[in-house]
Amino acid sequence: MHVIAVELSIKSEKRNAFLAEVKRHAPATLKDEPGCQRFDVSVDQADPNKVILYEIYASEAALEQHRQSPSLKLYMAATADLVAARAPHFALRRFVRTAEGKTAPPPDPARMPVLFITLKVNPAKLDAYLREMEKHADDIQAEEEGCLFFDISIDKAEPATVYLYELWASEAMLAKHHGGAGQKRFFAATEGMVAERAGRRAAFKLA
Repeated sequence: MHVIAVELSIKSEKRNAFLAEVKRHAPATLKDEPGCQRFDVSVDQADPNKVILYEIYASEAALEQHRQSPSLKLYMAATADLVAARAPHFALRRFVRTAEGKTAPPPDPARMPVLFITLKVNPAKLDAYLREMEKHADDIQAEEEGCLFFDISIDKAEPATVYLYELWASEAMLAKHHGGAGQKRFFAATEGMVAERAGRRAAFKLA
């Protein structure tokens, strides 16, 4: 499956116009394109002018359909003057885990926290790191509550660049995960494998 993650910097005076357009575009894509399996819009917790789009397409054909879609063309035209900077990441999904109904509905859907993390992994350690990350995702689902979605993808151009995308039911559940026994085990198991943590965005899911 194909992943597109886009980090956007929105012009502050144009923010409302951008959000109105992206809130039109994301549901329209999901509705009209069967190959689009996910289209999340999140707003950075620290900077409301930073927005993250996270999209998943079932195949290359589905991705091409999206590229040619009227909604995307309208979105790009409508937001051309609203966005100060775009940083797109193109990846292939490696692994995904979802809560599968064991987590209670979010207490406040408007404040579901999102993490988008970019990792530069030592190429010689990539396979070992991915095995540990997949085990960690399984452990989270087995031992913790609140992780609704945990996605691991690999950059198409740089296979040692790994993207993590996590959606949590609440801030309290994410805070409990941080520094917990599972996370400590994972960090101990992967010590020395990551060359650089290039970015970590904490956001709230908007759509």
